[in-house]
This record gives sequence, C-alpha cells and structure tokens, in this order.
Amino acid sequence: MRRNIFYFKFYEEHIIPNCIEVLSFALSNKVIYKKSDGNTSMSTAYHIGLFPTYLNFEVIHPEKFKRVKVKDKRIDGCAIALEGFDCIENYIKSHFRSRYKTSLNRSIKRLENSFRIRHKFFFGDISKDEYNSLMTSLKLMISNRFTLKNETSFAILKWDSIYQRAYDLINNEKASLSVIYHNEEPIDISLSYHFNKILFSAVSSYDINYSKFGLGQISIYKELEWCFANKYAVLDLTHGNLQYKKIWCNIIYGFEDHIIYQKNSFPSTLLFLISLGKIHFINLLKHFNIDILVQKIKKVFKKRNEDCKIEPLNYNVELFQSMDMDKKNKLIEISLKQEDYKHLKKPFYDFLYSYQEVMEDVKIYQDNIDFLKFYFLGKNNKAEIIFTNKQ
Repeated sequence: MRRNIFYFKFYEEHIIPNCIEVLSFALSNKVIYKKSDGNTSMSTAYHIGLFPTYLNFEVIHPEKFKRVKVKDKRIDGCAIALEGFDCIENYIKSHFRSRYKTSLNRSIKRLENSFRIRHKFFFGDISKDEYNSLMTSLKLMISNRFTLKNETSFAILKWDSIYQRAYDLINNEKASLSVIYHNEEPIDISLSYHFNKILFSAVSSYDINYSKFGLGQISIYKELEWCFANKYAVLDLTHGNLQYKKIWCNIIYGFEDHIIYQKNSFPSTLLFLISLGKIHFINLLKHFNIDILVQKIKKVFKKRNEDCKIEPLNYNVELFQSMDMDKKNKLIEISLKQEDYKHLKKPFYDFLYSYQEVMEDVKIYQDNIDFLKFYFLGKNNKAEIIFTNKQ
C-alpha cells in the first residue's frame, strides 16, 4: 500500500484521496470540501501521510472502514487563523508584544523611507513574460540564500515541476505571486497556493542584499493583509516551525498518518499492519535522532564537495563628520548599477537601514588610490567602507 502524501497533493494540485467524503477545519468544523456523488469507487485500504492536524476529515462508508492515526514525530507547521479578527492591525495588536510591533513597524518604515517600494499581488492574471521573469528571480534568490547557508533547498530540487505548473494555476486563481519591488526590481517574492479561502505560503525568498530590512517578516505582513482584504480563513505558513513563523502564527499544528482499511478483510488488514509497522519504525529512528544524524552527515559531504559557495564579505565601516573638498574632488563617483560594484549593495543597504538615509540622497565614491576603499556620503551621515576581500 503506497503512502499518499496528502499535504503537498492537497495544496499544490487540489487532489483529495477518494476515501475522504468531507474535509473541514478542526477548530470550527466548517466544511471546506464535500465529495460529489459521482465518484464513489473505493480501494480496500489507504495510507494518507502528512495530514495537517488543523484539518479533519470523514471517511466515506464509515461502516465498512476502520481508521487508525499516528502522529508524525518532529514534523510541525505554523498557520494563522483569521477568525475573530477583522483586520491585520487588530491581529497584530492582539498577537504581538509591543517590542515586536515596534520592530516590525520600524522595518516597514525604514524600507519604505529608504527605497521606492511597491507591492503587487498576482492572482488570476499574469503575462507569460512577467511570470518567467519573476520565477527566474525567485529561483536566483533561493539559490543565493541556500548557497550562503551551504544547505539544499527543497524547492530547487523540485523546481521544474513548480515552474511548469504555477503559471496556469495563477491565471486560474489556484496560486498567486506576492512581490515586493524596489523600483522595478523584485526584492521579495512569495509563491502561494489557494484552496477554498486557505492560502498556503509555499515558496518564498528575498534578495539577500536587503536582509537588514527583515523582508521575510514584511512579506508575511503583506500576504496576511491580502488575506484579510479577501476574507480568507487561514494563512498556512507551511511545514517547518522556524522562529519567524512561530512569531506570526496562532496555530502550531502537527502532521498525522492515517491508515484506512476495510473491516473483516484479511488482505486489507495485512496492508494496514505493514504500513503501521513502517510508521512506527520511522518514528523510532526519529526518537533516537537518526534522521538528524543523517542530515549532519549529508551536510559534511556537501561541504567537502561544494564547488561554488558565496563567501561573506569582510569590511570595516567607520563614520566620519566631514570631508574636505580637495579630498572629495579626488574621489571617483560610482553607481551600483555597474556590475563591478554589485558587491557594494549589501553594505550600502545596511548603511541606509542603520542610519535612516534615503537611497537617492546618498552619493557613493571610490578612492582613486586604494580601490578597496569606498565612501557613502548621505544628507546626515557619512561612512568610510574598507573591504578586506572583494567578490
């Protein structure tokens, strides 16, 4: 009996196992799917894996089938239930401590003050050219982030499948792209899937040069804002209870395996026992941290075989009060649009964030003798940047 991975099939492809008659929210019992009368053919046994605990389901023909569920160890997810809140401001006011609200507001304000920022949500309409451009940018953002961390991205491993399917899904209102732009350049992109007022935030990333501004948090803010405006019930931040997800969510859910088998059938019971044994064996391995050990070994071998790794930039920053005209006249004014100076983006954007400068108000200069020395001259702050290595 093959294990049917419910979670990914459900939100990516809207595929629901044939044995499920009704699907509903666990907290409210609100029905989000009911099986049509047309297709009632059944197998004798089913193994449904990765079923999220914020949902419930009813089995078709419960008088004929028995169901056993087992919790998956060490797999959790995070979600935001919007019920009880009428807008994002009320949710933030109720959910966050004042310290985090201040931090979030600061990040949004500094991003919008430093750059010309706009947000666009593609849902039901996107051109092929725009789709290709945004997906290319998203893949590059993911690759850069995970290369920097020396980790493998699950999204990159299945990228071809994601890329081939998402265009039609967006235009059919089954998926969306949430994009934050600096001028015309996307700096944060989130691909999400939709099912009956549930938004699954599936694949997201940002330009690492803007990391100081907390784009991951701002991206969730924008998606949640859209969910409230469109009367959605749940924003699912998906599996992986990372810290930034925990901060936002009001539901931390688990995953379960459900084995459904026909009563009084020896072959069906045998399939059930085999599947149950596999689940308990895997959970036993997790209990002894074997899965963590395997991941550590894989990471060691990946480090040894790594051909391309982004090395962090090393530089020193020193503020100064003024610069005499003779020295300034000897400097070379440069632009970040030039390929030779792309390594300056991260320290420059960090400077804008830390000292609340506006990008258009800051001039960038290079020393005409020491080419690893640069100057940021803003309206209110000035800094000297000295690189000890250069990409």
